Amino acid sequence: MIPVIIPVEKRSLAEGIAFADLPNISEYAYWQDKLLSEDTPVRVVPRQALQALLRQKGFNRYERQFGQAVSESTRARLLGLWKLVEAVRSGTPAKQTEYLGYMFAARKADRKEAKVKRSDAEAIVRILFERDQDVLKKHGPISTLRRSLPMPPLVLWWNERERILVPGIFSASFTDSLFAHLFLTLQNPESWATCVNCKRQYSRTKVTQLFCSARCSSRERKARQRRKEKEGATHGTHKAR
Repeated sequence: MIPVIIPVEKRSLAEGIAFADLPNISEYAYWQDKLLSEDTPVRVVPRQALQALLRQKGFNRYERQFGQAVSESTRARLLGLWKLVEAVRSGTPAKQTEYLGYMFAARKADRKEAKVKRSDAEAIVRILFERDQDVLKKHGPISTLRRSLPMPPLVLWWNERERILVPGIFSASFTDSLFAHLFLTLQNPESWATCVNCKRQYSRTKVTQLFCSARCSSRERKARQRRKEKEGATHGTHKAR
C-alpha cells in the first residue's frame, strides 16, 4: 500500500525526503521569477494510527508520537466518515444514521472549540446539522463521501531506510494524514471494519469482506433465508384471502 507521509521540522525524525514538484513547460513562464518549494524531510504515519482512532483505543500514543492532538470535532468527523464508508461497503442504511450522529457531535464540538459565546449557538449547530442531513439525503452516501474525502496529492520521495524511490501520499499534518488513510481504506484489504451480523469490529482480509468470521456469514445467510420464507408465507396468506 502507498505510505502516507507528513513533513517534519526535526531532521532527526525524518525517514526520507519528499521532492518538490517542478513546473511543466507550460507553467515555466509563470514560475521563472518565483521561488520554488524546497524538498521536504518527511516521516511515515502508519495505518495503525487511524485504526487506533476507529477502535477508540490506544490513539493517544500516536498523538504523542507525532506531536499533535486531534480535536474532538475531527475525531467525530473521522468516525462519522468511516461509518459512511461502511454504509456504502455493506449496503447497511443504519450506518448512515450513525454517520449523522457523529456529524451532530462534530458540529457541537465545533461550537465548543470556537469558544464563542452566542445566545443562538445551539440554533447554529442545528442549522448546520440539518444541512448535513440534506446533503446526505440529496446526494446519497457515495457523493457525500466524494465531497468529504478529497484526493490527497501523490508525490515521489526517497525512503532513507530502504534506500529506494517510492510514491507517497503527502499530507500537511498528522490530522490530515488520518483523512488520507481513511481515503485509502476504500481499497485497502487490511482496513478496520464492522461485522454486518454481530457488529463487532475486526480487521478484514479483503475489500469485499462483510463479516468477521464464517460463522457470522452463515448466520446472516440463514437469517435472510428465514426472512424470505416468512415474507413468502405472508404473501401466500394474502393471496388465499
